[in-house]
Amino acid sequence: MADKTTVIPPCDPWPFSTITVEDLQALVAEDLLHPLSGGPQPEWLAPRSEADPTPPPGYVVSFTPFHERGFGMPASRFMRALPHYYGVEFHNFNPNSIAQAAIFMAVCEGFLGIDPHWDLWTHLFSAEFFAASTDVKKVRMAVRASGCTLQLRSGCARQYILASLVSSNKGWQNWWFYLRNDDRVLPPFSQRVVTAAGNNWRWGPHARTRRSSNPFSVPCRSSKPKALLPRGSSPLSTAGGCSHWQSGGCGFRK
Repeated sequence: MADKTTVIPPCDPWPFSTITVEDLQALVAEDLLHPLSGGPQPEWLAPRSEADPTPPPGYVVSFTPFHERGFGMPASRFMRALPHYYGVEFHNFNPNSIAQAAIFMAVCEGFLGIDPHWDLWTHLFSAEFFAASTDVKKVRMAVRASGCTLQLRSGCARQYILASLVSSNKGWQNWWFYLRNDDRVLPPFSQRVVTAAGNNWRWGPHARTRRSSNPFSVPCRSSKPKALLPRGSSPLSTAGGCSHWQSGGCGFRK
């Protein structure tokens, strides 16, 4: 039997954030972030000089690439479901995971004409554990940001739309800021570090719906994907939902 890989806690501190108010105002100018309304709880806050993220109560840690890849507030029902279902916090995703979810929402709403469908999501996608490599063989190190990667299942490429993700997001861990968690829809920030995959990360849809989970294998291959991929200011930031929430919680398999 092959030796198991050991995962050790992160040794490095949180990456220092280089995000400024001007950086966040640039996202506002592109309609990727709400403008400040002047209320007692701003929609977002730039870090000051703190080394570790310490968001005020009611805020979570977000990253500017998340908003460039399609995340927006108020978070859609589908986006809210993801961290709760996989048992992680928002900072445990990475930019390409957010892009995968945003593209899926655009496919459902813009091509299929339906709300994001949870069984279809679990049919096509799974979550994989990520840890950084070390100098020691079969020893990997957990990371402070990321850890849960959402990706297309092996063998499902021909059933899904052709979409190219950014091949390198180098430095994204340094681009964090504080985002107001409206109505507490996202898990509160606790500096959670993912050290292992969850038991449900690779679960697929219920057997009773598995046969009907691939309604677009041929049309999506022949369509023009770019028409389905608006940026973060598009309806995929605020629309959608999970069609199974009203009858059993997003089709969560137990």
